[in-house]
Amino acid sequence: MARPMKKRSIFVPVTIIIFTLIFIAILLVWEYFYRWLAAYEDSQPSYYAEQVVQLYRDGKFEEILAMQGETVNRYNTIDEFSEYIERVYGDLSQASAYKSGVDGENVIYTVYTGNTKLCDITLSPDGNVNEYGFSGWNVTMEKFDFPKKYTAEVCVPKGATVYLNGRALEEWNRIDGGYAVTAYNDLDDKTLCPQFETYRVANLLNEPEISVKYNDADMTLTKENGKLFALPEITEEMEKQAKDFSSEVAVEYALYGIIERSLKDIEPYLVVESEYYRRLKYFQNDWYVNNGFSHSDIVHENLRYYDDEHYSVRVSFTYYVNIGYRTNEYDVCYDMYFVKINNEWKLATMQL
Repeated sequence: MARPMKKRSIFVPVTIIIFTLIFIAILLVWEYFYRWLAAYEDSQPSYYAEQVVQLYRDGKFEEILAMQGETVNRYNTIDEFSEYIERVYGDLSQASAYKSGVDGENVIYTVYTGNTKLCDITLSPDGNVNEYGFSGWNVTMEKFDFPKKYTAEVCVPKGATVYLNGRALEEWNRIDGGYAVTAYNDLDDKTLCPQFETYRVANLLNEPEISVKYNDADMTLTKENGKLFALPEITEEMEKQAKDFSSEVAVEYALYGIIERSLKDIEPYLVVESEYYRRLKYFQNDWYVNNGFSHSDIVHENLRYYDDEHYSVRVSFTYYVNIGYRTNEYDVCYDMYFVKINNEWKLATMQL
């Protein structure tokens, strides 16, 4: 005879199910509460202010400038703006925001770095209510005062490349009003005169760094009468050539002055097609019978190359003419301007 089956109790399974449902309910409530709390915190004005402050701490100037509606361009780049902000306001890693006022529904925060005010932030309700019943805020940032007070302007030989903060300037950066070495105006062919161009970029945020290259060589920047010029760097070879040739021409000219040389003799040194050459034809010079000629050491000053084909130099010395019963002494100072034609240096003009 079979044994009767024992009835199983349902208490344990029911208890497990009930506790499982209670546990799930607690999790759901907790998750909802957690999301509600997160939504509440994210809807607070202080949260929005902190997000802006974090942009400063992280150096995200592109986003900051976009919020301010500031225009970034080729020469006032993000890097230039960040350099300006850090230079004026210092270390931004410790930036912080404090509630500074209420204007109706709007809440105002002021951002500081240390004791220095950066800007005000105005928060206004955006009217968009989320599923938890909270609305967000629109952020308006007070615009910085960016005084774009710097101007880059430099006069360079024609064909040179100008760099502003490492970026080559373009054709549209050239302006009228270059530079002219008026002494070369004696030349009949004006294309033989040194040619210059002026580049200009205004409204720069920071003091610009300018560099110039000419025929792949760096040029030297010099300021005269408040204007910046780029001139070739003078190598030892260039200096020696200029001094040797100018000394030779200066002595030959002095000999021409006492009729020891004819105009034909010194013509190879000169640009014949020039007003200066024509003036020499009518030069009133002195001649002494049985004269002897000598001169002191030659001094060179103000050597300046304008480009690869033009330079000027001041030459001074004393020359002596022995006329038998006495020696006449002449102190001379020549400002000499040279031009290279067909790979030969010529005297374009000279000023006494």
